[in-house]
Amino acid sequence: DGEGADQAALEQLRGVAGGGHALLVDVQRGLAPVPCRIAGSSGSGRTHLLTWLTAACPPASPHPDRQVHAALSADGLTVRSATWLLAARLGLVAGTPQELLEALQDGRPRTIVVTDLDRAGGDLVPDAPERIADGLLAPLARIPWIRLVVECASGTSAAAALHAADPRAAVLDLDDPRWTERTRFAAWCAGLGGTPVDADLVYPSPGLAHLAVRIAAPGRSDQATTIAEAWWLALPENERSAMVALADAGRPVTLATWAALPGAGGIDTVHRAVARLVPPADGLHALWRLGPQQVADLVTTVRPPADHAALARAVAATVPLLGNGRPDLAQADPVVLGILLRHIVLAGFADQLLTNPLVLVHADPATVTAAFEHTQTPDASTEGDGRAPFAEAWGLAGQACTTAPTPADRAAALHPYLAGHHQPAADALATTSGRRWRALWSHRPDSGHIRHLLPGRGPYRGHIAYSEHSSAGTTGYLRFLDPQTGAASTQADPLRLPEGHHAALLIGDDGALVLLDRNGSATTLPPAGAPDSRLSEVLDGITRRTADALTAAAVAQGTAGQVLALGDDAGDVSYIRTEGGLRSHKSLHRGPVTAVDLTTDKGELLQISGGTDGTVWHWPHSGPDAVCVDARPHPVTAVSADDTPSGLLTAAAWSDGLVRIRLHGRVTADPVDLRLGRPVCDLVVTPGGQVCIALPDSILAVELT
Repeated sequence: DGEGADQAALEQLRGVAGGGHALLVDVQRGLAPVPCRIAGSSGSGRTHLLTWLTAACPPASPHPDRQVHAALSADGLTVRSATWLLAARLGLVAGTPQELLEALQDGRPRTIVVTDLDRAGGDLVPDAPERIADGLLAPLARIPWIRLVVECASGTSAAAALHAADPRAAVLDLDDPRWTERTRFAAWCAGLGGTPVDADLVYPSPGLAHLAVRIAAPGRSDQATTIAEAWWLALPENERSAMVALADAGRPVTLATWAALPGAGGIDTVHRAVARLVPPADGLHALWRLGPQQVADLVTTVRPPADHAALARAVAATVPLLGNGRPDLAQADPVVLGILLRHIVLAGFADQLLTNPLVLVHADPATVTAAFEHTQTPDASTEGDGRAPFAEAWGLAGQACTTAPTPADRAAALHPYLAGHHQPAADALATTSGRRWRALWSHRPDSGHIRHLLPGRGPYRGHIAYSEHSSAGTTGYLRFLDPQTGAASTQADPLRLPEGHHAALLIGDDGALVLLDRNGSATTLPPAGAPDSRLSEVLDGITRRTADALTAAAVAQGTAGQVLALGDDAGDVSYIRTEGGLRSHKSLHRGPVTAVDLTTDKGELLQISGGTDGTVWHWPHSGPDAVCVDARPHPVTAVSADDTPSGLLTAAAWSDGLVRIRLHGRVTADPVDLRLGRPVCDLVVTPGGQVCIALPDSILAVELT
């Protein structure tokens, strides 16, 4: 359509089925421009084409040229919620577009399909289409190995942002008669049933054809407007009221939810009204909305302006009640709660619901995200900062909350970020979650990014240490926390760290800080009055004797002094006494070791390790056999273990954000899994039985219950 399309590639996209397969074949061969935008008016078949494409080409397809690795409907989403969902569907953890872009710098080819970009944000965040295009999709389009297919109408700011990202991108405009065979379209129209329709009148729009067969044939002046007006005039009054209720929902809904909305007239009226609507693009008829857009615009025009306060009261009246007259949120429809939240926010009373933690986890997560973003816009009403801790916690837990299947799962993900910041809300959510664990506290540094978490030793014993670095990585500090409260220690001053990324940090019994670089060399920051460090000497000796770079290290106190646990890029794990030399090593991992730890279990040393191969091994040093306790298809990012009053407690984390805690020796050894919505940088199990979890921007402490 004149926007730099590669016509040779577009010529292969004729037809729905042939176009979908041809698109992926061309992408696999590197022929298709990046990105490809599917344009056309509402009802032209944009969503249908990409829905078919996604269903026909799943990620598990045996044909590499027919794989869509992630599909996302942007309907109602914001930049944050779109990022969270897209990352999850790619098996990644990312809280921001930048984190997602960093996670995709692995060179793996991926095809991503995004539909409904024009519907992003709804009326809560009306500029969301442009913001998603500019802040998320355009940067993705610049990654050479990412193939992006986006549904977005021409002439919009979102389309302009995508064009600016790559002016060579293909644009398949489904309004262009070249892409629809007139004879086959006429035959398809004849098979729709209902009122016979003149195919030339609606060509090439299947949406208008679907609408036209549901009414008496209109004139020819302005086909879209004329058909929509004729459709509206043909509706009985009660069905018009049902359509207005559907418009007021502001999002696709099930028939049951639609029937429960104020003014819908009940299920019988809705069943009659639904026969007047164009079927959903996915063909499943599960969710309904007004469409094509000409119909939605007409209904919005003919009805009085929405009174959001009145609509909120009417929707609230449909929520079930407990015996004490309070809302029964557990029995409420999450979509209805989302609709209620939308009207409440648009009416200017956001704090009534956004400061209720149970509403946050029972309502539709995408609407909760959009509601928080609406209240943060410059023209939004400000009613104080009561919602600030909830907005911050939701922003941190967002990916876990957005992808969690149940309110209990969302409560489990959200409550750790409120612990210590709004304790009553944290306690209420911990109860709602029904989990075998609860959060004790959360600590958020004022600035910087967290990379490492380690137990204090020597003069720092009884503390938890973490490394905090500037975003540029030029400055860094080792800071100390009280593991009981999460408060910054007043007994240990921060230590300035050298520049660079370090594979591991160790604190020796003498208080020396040893930094293990990614190339395996050790740097020591000695404590005052103790210039030499036995840990550093041992590490330097090992790196000089081996060709395999050390990638992970930990230190513990053994019966005869300090003991080092080591891992290298060949997949070997070993332990060495700082007094007495190398004791033993094993080849346990396929690929580099990413994390190790040491503890004592029943008086003997136990080493735990994780690697890029996703496996976690336990290695009791009194016996020859190591045990693989976990194997997942994601690299391990951290492991930790300690002997606690309840027994041996171990924890492991993977790159998809899962944290798995095991308490060994109980009658049941079933693991406890946590998903917190953020990448896990490091873990520390304390002797008191806490599991401290380092995320890029916060540290959480949890305990089993």
